[in-house]
Amino acid sequence: MKKQLKDVCEGFTKNIAQKDLSENNGKYPIFGASGIIKTIDFYISDKPYIGIVKDGSGVGRTNKYPAKSSLLGTMQYILPNQGIDLDYLMYGIRSLHLGENYSGAAIPHIYFNVYKNRTLDFPELAEQKQRSIVLNKIQDAINVKEKQLFELENIIQSEFVEMFGENPVESGKWKVEKLEDISTVQTGGTPSRNHPEYFEGNIPWVTTANLGKNELTYEDAMEYISQDAINNSATKIIPANSLFIGIRVGVGKCSINRVDMCSNQDICGLSGFDTTIINLVFLKKVLDSYSDFFENAKRGTTIKGIKSDTIKKLKIFIPELNIQNQFASFIQKIDKSKFVLQQQLQFIKKYVIMASWRKICFYTTVAM
Repeated sequence: MKKQLKDVCEGFTKNIAQKDLSENNGKYPIFGASGIIKTIDFYISDKPYIGIVKDGSGVGRTNKYPAKSSLLGTMQYILPNQGIDLDYLMYGIRSLHLGENYSGAAIPHIYFNVYKNRTLDFPELAEQKQRSIVLNKIQDAINVKEKQLFELENIIQSEFVEMFGENPVESGKWKVEKLEDISTVQTGGTPSRNHPEYFEGNIPWVTTANLGKNELTYEDAMEYISQDAINNSATKIIPANSLFIGIRVGVGKCSINRVDMCSNQDICGLSGFDTTIINLVFLKKVLDSYSDFFENAKRGTTIKGIKSDTIKKLKIFIPELNIQNQFASFIQKIDKSKFVLQQQLQFIKKYVIMASWRKICFYTTVAM
């Protein structure tokens, strides 16, 4: 039977900010978009529930959370009504792909009132539980693959520390340079949407949604713009074999661009490296290791980010090129294993889950 979400669950938010919890300690976990934040002395829900990221990066991400826990104010609670299986409801909400239709020019956001009229198939409780068993088995397979990917990342990090130490910039063992001294650092821009023809060209243009992959090729672009778009905006062509790094949404996310590309204003392009001194695969990993620095350096109220000057002044240690090449070769070997796992994950998520959803009738509509 098709039912609207508002008839099978309750959605609400609690205004809890992370900055207000610095002095609060206890045994009850509180979660944010990236996972558990800390443990505190109170909880909001005494039953297991669903949490959905409603603001910012990761908007629409949906997971299940344990009893006697809480969520930050950037997330919303979904509690099932009597006769509704929690797992079944979670998978159903995931099938709506809420993050694909977020609103908000500055910070993407979704609210329960926006999607409460969406409908899903809700059979009797016993049938919901049977369907959840199938989907939980698929989710278990996904969890195994994601754990294997995480372990491969740990192997890379362990090798990094083994070769260069815990704090290579301060160790005195390696030459240290600011990024502005070894590259040209430029921010991008967005061509005017009032000129649709600007987005009918063949020059790749990326946003922070594209960053995170090791390398970006022509097919990875968000859109393709014209030379006129470049001439009439702040965006610039960053030559192939440079680096892109996020400075607003997706702060610190980094990718090597393997073709000439442009970016929006949320990204810095780093170009002009002397490849007889710098291996870009090595440098990307160095920047990836600065995640804590980027997180602590973020400033702002509406959109937290960092300035391009922060990127320019960032100190990078530079070992001899042969050592960089050795580490880059190690990364590339690990990446081959990661690629196989990622392909397997993609298959499970795209085909196995899709087939299962069809089988268990997660057909969705919007009530008018």
